[in-house]
Amino acid sequence: MSEVLSLVGAAKERPAAQGAAGLLEASLEEARAAAPSAVAFREAHRTHALSVLEASGFPSPKDEAWRFTPLRDLLRVPYCRRSAPTRVEDLVLPSLYDDGGARVVLVNGSPRLGSVPTTVGGLEVHRLRDLLTSAPERLATHLGRIAPLDHGFLAQNAASFDDGLVVVAPPRARGRVHLVHVAAAGTEPTLSTPRVLVMAEKESEVSLVETHLSLPGAPHFENSVTEVSVGEGARVDHVRVHHGARHASAYGAVAVRQQANSSYKSRTFTFGGKLTRVDLYVTFEGTGAECALDGLYLAHGGEVVDHRTVIDHARPRCTSRERYKGIVDDDGLAVFDGTVFVRQGADRTEAHQENRNLLLSNDAVVHTKPHLEIDTDDVKCSHGATVGRLDPAQLFYLRSRGMDAAVARSLLTYAFAREMAAPVSDIALRASLESSIAALLPGGDAVRGLA
Repeated sequence: MSEVLSLVGAAKERPAAQGAAGLLEASLEEARAAAPSAVAFREAHRTHALSVLEASGFPSPKDEAWRFTPLRDLLRVPYCRRSAPTRVEDLVLPSLYDDGGARVVLVNGSPRLGSVPTTVGGLEVHRLRDLLTSAPERLATHLGRIAPLDHGFLAQNAASFDDGLVVVAPPRARGRVHLVHVAAAGTEPTLSTPRVLVMAEKESEVSLVETHLSLPGAPHFENSVTEVSVGEGARVDHVRVHHGARHASAYGAVAVRQQANSSYKSRTFTFGGKLTRVDLYVTFEGTGAECALDGLYLAHGGEVVDHRTVIDHARPRCTSRERYKGIVDDDGLAVFDGTVFVRQGADRTEAHQENRNLLLSNDAVVHTKPHLEIDTDDVKCSHGATVGRLDPAQLFYLRSRGMDAAVARSLLTYAFAREMAAPVSDIALRASLESSIAALLPGGDAVRGLA
C-alpha cells in the first residue's frame, strides 16, 4: 500500500483587494502586507522580487517571449490567496494512479495539517517553513538562487510564497516521490503559489513526479515554481503532469542547475486548461552534463497551452536533446518557444531541438519558434519544427486494409501522442498517461487497444 503523506493546507487568508483593478494590484497588496521573514537571505529575496514586480509588472505581448500568450483575461481578475477545504484528499486520491511509493499532497501550495516525516524511502522530505526555521543554512545556496526573476510571474511567486516543500537526496541515495498539487478554490477567485526545492546531491538518483489538479469552483490561478539542483554525477528523472480545467489557469516554472557529469530528464504532459504555460530553464554549470526534455501538449475548445524552454550551455562537453509534440483541435491554441544558448568557450556542445504539431481542425492554431544562439565553433546543433495534418499516405494505407476512415484518423492521432508516454518507466504512471491521452482525443478510447 502506498505511503500517503497528506499535507493539506493553504496560505494565510487575506481579504481581496477592495476596488482592485486586477491581478497586479491584488498581488502587490498581498506581498506588501506579508510579514517579513526572520531569515535574512529569504527576506532579501522576497524584497527583491517585490521590487521587480513593482517595476515591471506582468508580461505583455510587447515582450518577445510572451508575444503569443493571451494574458488579458487572466490579468483582469484580482486573484487572492484564501483558505481551502481540509478534506480534499477524499476527492483527489481515488483519481490518482497507484504510484507504489511516497505521495505528498499539497493544497494551494502550502502544508497546513499533519507533519512531514524527515525521510521518505532514501529521500529527505521537509516542510519548507520548518527547514527555514531549523536549518536555513541548508537552503541559502539554492532557494531562490536557481529560478530567475526575469518577469512578473516569477517575481509574484518569489514575493508571495511562505511555505512549500523541500526534497533532499543525500550523496549516493536513491528514491522517488510523487507530489500532488491541488488547486482548490472557494466562491471567489483564488491564487496559489506552490514552491518546491529539490536538492540531488553527489551521485544520487531522484525520481520526481509532480501532478497538478484543479477542483471545481470559482476561477483559480496557480503560479508554481520548482527549483532543482542536480549535483555532480547525480541523476534526476522529472515527470510533470498538468490536468487542466476550463475554470483554472496556471503558470509553472521549473528551473534546473546541473553540475559536472549530471543528468536531468524532463517529461512534461499538459492536458489542456483555460490557460496553461510552463517555462523550463536548464543551466549547465559543470562539464559533461546532459539533459533530455520531452513534452506533449493537447488543446481543444478554446484552451491555450504554452511551453517555453531555455537551455544554457555555459560549460564545454554538455549535451541537450528536446522533443515536444502537440495536438490541437477545435479552436485551441498552442505555443512552443525553445531557445538554446551556446556560450563562448562551451566547445564540443551537442544540442538538438524538435517540435512537431498536429492540427485536427481548420480553426486550430500553433505558434512554434525553436532557435539557437551559438557563440562558439566546435558544436553539433540542430533544430526544427513542423505543423501539419495527418499523413494522407498513412491514412490511405489503413483504409486500404479495410479500416474505417474515422477509426484510422483516431488511431494515427493516438499513436502520435502515445509515443511520448512510452519511455516512462513507471508502468502505472505510463498507463495513467495513456488513459488521459485516450480520453482527450477524438475516438481515443476506441482505438487505444489497437495502437
